[in-house]
Amino acid sequence: MAEQGKHNGNQAPDPNAGLAPPANGRGGPEEVRPEAQFEEQRTLSSKRRTGLAFGPTYEQAAIGLPNYWYPVMFSVQLGKRPKPYTLLGQHLMLVRRQGRAYAIENRCPHRGIPLHQGKFEFEGTISCIYHGWTFDLATGDLLAALPDGPDSPMPGRSVTKIKAYPVEERAGIVWVWMGETAPLVPVEQDIPAEMLRDDVVMLGWVHSRYGNWRYGVENAIDEGHARFLHKDSIQARWRQSPAWTDVKVVETPDKQWIYRRVDWSQTYAYYPGLGVWPRKRPLRIEREKDKRFVKSRNKHAIGNVPEGARPGSTRLPCIFRPIGWPYPMVVSYEFHVPIDEENELYHQYMVRFTRNPITKLIFMAKYFLWHRWIGEWRFNSQDGSMVAEMTSNMKAERLMKTDASITGWRKMVERQARGQVDEWRSIGVEHTADLELEFKGGGKAAVAVQDDGGDGA
Repeated sequence: MAEQGKHNGNQAPDPNAGLAPPANGRGGPEEVRPEAQFEEQRTLSSKRRTGLAFGPTYEQAAIGLPNYWYPVMFSVQLGKRPKPYTLLGQHLMLVRRQGRAYAIENRCPHRGIPLHQGKFEFEGTISCIYHGWTFDLATGDLLAALPDGPDSPMPGRSVTKIKAYPVEERAGIVWVWMGETAPLVPVEQDIPAEMLRDDVVMLGWVHSRYGNWRYGVENAIDEGHARFLHKDSIQARWRQSPAWTDVKVVETPDKQWIYRRVDWSQTYAYYPGLGVWPRKRPLRIEREKDKRFVKSRNKHAIGNVPEGARPGSTRLPCIFRPIGWPYPMVVSYEFHVPIDEENELYHQYMVRFTRNPITKLIFMAKYFLWHRWIGEWRFNSQDGSMVAEMTSNMKAERLMKTDASITGWRKMVERQARGQVDEWRSIGVEHTADLELEFKGGGKAAVAVQDDGGDGA
């Protein structure tokens, strides 16, 4: 398991020795915001009391949301040698034959042997390495049980058929439909539209990591952790990161994405009895005209960024899209594809929209010489460590106002997830809508409720 992140234990500076307490009423000594002094006014009205702010749909989605197209690998990585994968708790085998991509259940129903170890005795089929049961790659039908002879009664029986998964290739990526029925929507509907443009230059990497996919998405959209967990990363040292913000969650007009909207932020704040934080200033403070430049260029590329939106946006089933990250004119994507309850297949892509070959080469050089490794060192690796710790240790949670993105995402799942029971969906909306605390002194925050038998910690 990844090593747990360590808290910086250095003593806070004397507030009178450095930056003076702000006089604008936000965080100053005359008006202390009461986030640390809240009390519960309401409890969660739900049939379930888990200690976590999960609606029923989200709670049951530990191994993912069915009935979506999920990315698996780059198309260039799929060849004639079968590759085993586990997605949403299901074991698959993917292979390319005669230029076509296939995905079938990776288990022979005869004795349970993984089919990716098999042989290609006939075109369009795979034969189990143990007894030669031969399956159609397109349909999963058993065509022959070779040791049982041409007249074997085994082919054609429902109990000998294995599952075949619909496969499509778009944007240089292999996508698999993870549903119990035929695809409910075309693959293009589950892919960010701009990724399908003909001027896309995309680089990236895919790897499995320990951690539940839900915590992976929530970490990505979490507004509050970057200014603390990543405060010593190289990116943070070159960017101004506010000490605290007032965050709201908004939807795009097509209701496909939710965004963080920051109504105001404060770069430094005085904490009574402690001092000023953050104690370190960035090497270069991002100027307002820089922000306008980034926003205008990337809004042109994406087309539906709401006014005041932060770069991070999220949509079903497991997509996070930081616009203008890690630098202007670039859009990044994260897909947190569920493997099982404790692991995810983490996709990270970086996209530049250009037809200029020189711009393309510069983009590729920046990626391979700088962003590919610096993004992992002291940044994504830190996120991965926190996701792993939450997966291992999460029993109950106490959310605060800066967790609005997390509760907004959970509500989105309850409202929009495909193939869920309508009664559960309505319960889920009520469930998450009731997740509020009243703060002493005013203000509300979404928050979880303690288990009945909990210790109140």
